[in-house]
Amino acid sequence: MQNIVTYAVAGIMVFLGNKIGGSLGNAALGTVAGSIIAILFLIFRIRAELFMAFGSKTLKSGDIKKAFKYYDKAVNTKSLRLDYMIYYAYIALRYGQTEKCHELLDKIEGLKLTPALQADFNTTKGLYLWKSGDTEGAAEFLKSAHESSPNSKTYGQLGFMLLELGKYDEAKKFNQEAYDYNPDDPSIADNMAMCYYYFGENDKAIEIYKSIMSKGTKMPVIYYNYALCLEKAGKFDEAIDQLDSALQYKFSYLAAVSKEQVQSKFDELVQRKQQNI
Repeated sequence: MQNIVTYAVAGIMVFLGNKIGGSLGNAALGTVAGSIIAILFLIFRIRAELFMAFGSKTLKSGDIKKAFKYYDKAVNTKSLRLDYMIYYAYIALRYGQTEKCHELLDKIEGLKLTPALQADFNTTKGLYLWKSGDTEGAAEFLKSAHESSPNSKTYGQLGFMLLELGKYDEAKKFNQEAYDYNPDDPSIADNMAMCYYYFGENDKAIEIYKSIMSKGTKMPVIYYNYALCLEKAGKFDEAIDQLDSALQYKFSYLAAVSKEQVQSKFDELVQRKQQNI
């Protein structure tokens, strides 16, 4: 609705410029003047979105500091859409800026959000609590969010948090429910597979990972977890291949496993393989 009003006002400016110019004997000049004013008005009204676009483009180039300056300018306009605010909170967390993420979440919390935006907010806050060292708090928050609005994101995150906390019985029951809800979600499938792994049902875990891999994934943790299952099955060559694949991807601050962990496990299995030869 806001965009419709903005463009309507811009159109009126062009129209008025034409009319005023016509009354002065130069309708063309009036139209040009009205168009220039309308363009400047549009730029002013959508400046928040423009700053976000500049920030995203800069982020892709690798200049994180400059990108965040653009994002901050977008926030400071006081007119940034809530979906962009949530996106910035997530991006801030992904790049390890936990304080910035917290600041943005505080601005958003309590505001009226659509179900889709509420789901994005909940998962971002859950991740923030987890990366802040409060996994128990993250799980409790996600439980509350999930009860009011269950979706694949809360299923995936809460299932992971329960595994992180070592609540395996609860995790298996919840992740089975999640897997029944959406078996095609890679995070949910990964959680279910790891439940089987922890409960000694390794063959079932491997079958799930084969299914995930057939669809493709860029999540290093899935390759790592799959490698653990293959290692348990004595398939060292295949496990090493999976770890090598994991190392080809970028590891963000939000990755559930670090590059150092993957490299360490890779080196360990290579060494064990060499010792058995």
